[in-house]
Amino acid sequence: MSLGVKLKSISEYYQQQITLVMDVLFSTYYILKNEYIKIRDLLSSEDYQKRYTEYLKIIDQLEKSAEGTGIYLSEQHQDMLEKHREMRLNIPKSEHLMNMTLVYLMALFEGFNKNLFLTLLMNRPEQMKNRKKSINYERLLEFNSLEDLHKHLAEKITNELGYKDIDEFNNFLSEQYKIDLNNKFKNWEALRDNYYRRNIIVHNNGRISELCIKKLNISPDLLNSKPIMNIDYLAEASNNIKTYMDFIFTSIKEKFKLNTSVRRFAPFPPNFNKPMVVKRGKDEIFNNEK
Repeated sequence: MSLGVKLKSISEYYQQQITLVMDVLFSTYYILKNEYIKIRDLLSSEDYQKRYTEYLKIIDQLEKSAEGTGIYLSEQHQDMLEKHREMRLNIPKSEHLMNMTLVYLMALFEGFNKNLFLTLLMNRPEQMKNRKKSINYERLLEFNSLEDLHKHLAEKITNELGYKDIDEFNNFLSEQYKIDLNNKFKNWEALRDNYYRRNIIVHNNGRISELCIKKLNISPDLLNSKPIMNIDYLAEASNNIKTYMDFIFTSIKEKFKLNTSVRRFAPFPPNFNKPMVVKRGKDEIFNNEK
């Protein structure tokens, strides 16, 4: 398999994973939304409103009664309280679903980068030449082959990429491959927002941090606030990542003049010089006898 085909298959795989994540998001979100609407309509009904008013009166009597006094709630009142509890939990469930989806999407973004550049470096080891870094003879002798050495160096470089933030990663692309996301990739700022939004979900309970304010150049008044997270934002984020994958793959393909065509072998043509035999019961018929 050529390098171009390998890189193309990596891009296609991660884009398929993004599509799968979004399908799960939409399916789960609409289940939660329908549950919310169903419970809301039930609690808004005249019958439930009546029960709720009765429940409030019981609670008011309890608060005014002597300490240690207990009450017995009917099955209907208990069911009503359970529905209220389910409705209160529905919104946090949706919020958690949105946060989890963005975290997963950015994990796929980082996984794509690591796998794509690991494959590129292992197949084009000359890209790992660096006068500022060296390896001693003792370490070299630990490897059984040049291929093992190339793999070790490629994994070391790509693992280090995992510790870079998205802006540092852009610097790596610019220095190593002359790919400038800031000026050439149209969705760059939106992708940066997705990246730093993921970071505050993981590291700051979804609240805007000082680093996020600095990186995204937003108002300091938004410190510790929670930015809006909804289906539209995640749909845009998934599109940003897919577009990024296409952009990087195309840039690398053009830079190294990679071939992404796949050879397809046709079956061997029939030998028309040899009689073709058709069996019918016990008889054999030669359909091209001379």
